[in-house]
Amino acid sequence: MAATVLIAPAEHLGGLQEQRGLKGAQAFADTDAHDALAVITQERPTLIALEREFASSRRGVALMNRIKADRALSTSEVRIVYSR
Repeated sequence: MAATVLIAPAEHLGGLQEQRGLKGAQAFADTDAHDALAVITQERPTLIALEREFASSRRGVALMNRIKADRALSTSEVRIVYSR
């Protein structure tokens, strides 16, 4: 079971996984958001972390809408994270 799922542009994944609270996250490049959604709906992670640029993109907004519409994910925290 994934306690944390991280979705970000590939070039930001490494740095984000080093941030406090994101170590050990199951990471997906933003281009693999469909795969990430499958894991999210199956495993219902405690935390879903979306990199800021991805979260504001059309695909990121669509993903957020799918997450919000799924009642089974109501206890999952969605957090916007920033790459440095």
